[in-house]
Amino acid sequence: MKLSIKDYQIIRQAVLDFKPGLTVLVGPSNNGKSSIIKAMKAAIYTESGTTPIRNGADSYIVGIQKDNHTVIYQKKEGNTRYVVDGEKYSKFRFKHSRRG
Repeated sequence: MKLSIKDYQIIRQAVLDFKPGLTVLVGPSNNGKSSIIKAMKAAIYTESGTTPIRNGADSYIVGIQKDNHTVIYQKKEGNTRYVVDGEKYSKFRFKHSRRG
C-alpha cells in the first residue's frame, strides 16, 4: 500500500510505501508520526470538526493506493472531494441493508 500526504498538520509532503507485514513508525516527538495515522484515518473515515490543514496551505490531500485502486481525499475549508479510481465525488452515502 502506498500513502501520499500533502499539507496535513505538520507534514508538508510525504510518500510512504507500506510492505506486507508489520509497520512501525519510529522517530522523535513532534515529527509527524501521529499525523500520518490521522491522515490515513481522515481519508478513510470522513469526520467533521477542525480541519488539520498545514499552516500556510489552503487544503490538504491524502492519497491511498492499493491493488491497482486509488483513493484521493482533498479537504479545503468547508469543501471535501474524493477521487476514487478516477471518478470524482463530493460525498458518499452508505446504505445498510437488513437480511433475514
